[in-house]
Amino acid sequence: MTRKMSAKRYCETLYEEMWEAIKNRETQSSMSTGKEWIFDAEAFLQRFGKPIRTAFKEAGLNFRNEMDRLVILVVLASAVYRGRGPGQPKRWSRRRLQRLRRDVASIQAKYPNEKELACCKRLKKESGKRRYDLNPRTLLRQLQTAKRLEKDAELIASTRDGAVVTDLTNVLNKTD
Repeated sequence: MTRKMSAKRYCETLYEEMWEAIKNRETQSSMSTGKEWIFDAEAFLQRFGKPIRTAFKEAGLNFRNEMDRLVILVVLASAVYRGRGPGQPKRWSRRRLQRLRRDVASIQAKYPNEKELACCKRLKKESGKRRYDLNPRTLLRQLQTAKRLEKDAELIASTRDGAVVTDLTNVLNKTD
């Protein structure tokens, strides 16, 4: 039984094949075989149309909108190439991280002068064995993860603004 290929490995394999095809196409055109390479849109859509449509549908975006295409590009590139940090794989779901964020925010509303670590200690003490049976420092790390995910989501959502698309395009063009 073969293992399913990871998204990153699939992309790397696809890139290798793509560059090989481009090299072969350039070699054929330099040999002046008389054949001009023509993009076969029908074959492309038959092979890649379904995953592309699914990505846009699941995100609730329109593939005809340039800003929406940029959002999909950022999300997929982040999902494939961001990687994960050091340590054990994360076991906290998005819902659990959101709940932690809300619970800490409610404690901070009651005690506005407390730092986040103190709020995590108070959260552990108040919840008992119920929900947060973890070290307060672990809760703090997870809280930071939740905040980072929220910030990333806000950044990605901001790409729907036309000015941001122009700025991102300029930055990406400078890094080439």
